[in-house]
Amino acid sequence: MLTKVDVEFYGVPRQRAGVDRVQLAFATSSVAAADVMDLLLQRFPTLRNGCLEDGWLHASCTANVDGCDFISDPATPLSCGQTLLVMSADAGG
Repeated sequence: MLTKVDVEFYGVPRQRAGVDRVQLAFATSSVAAADVMDLLLQRFPTLRNGCLEDGWLHASCTANVDGCDFISDPATPLSCGQTLLVMSADAGG
């Protein structure tokens, strides 16, 4: 089963990635947020510069699932069709 997760970037992560969104596909039925971050680093190495470090978010960034839940656990499971927002911790005021 293919799992697709959309990622939207805001603030500094958007500047570093150079895009506002990307869709990632995984050849597994379950995906952890850390898996998404690993693939993001492969696709956008510039995210290492102040956005992602040691396989997770730099302290200046945060992540949110579907605009509802902020997450801090790299093991947070993501389902097909979900959207992970990666943003500067101060984005939105």
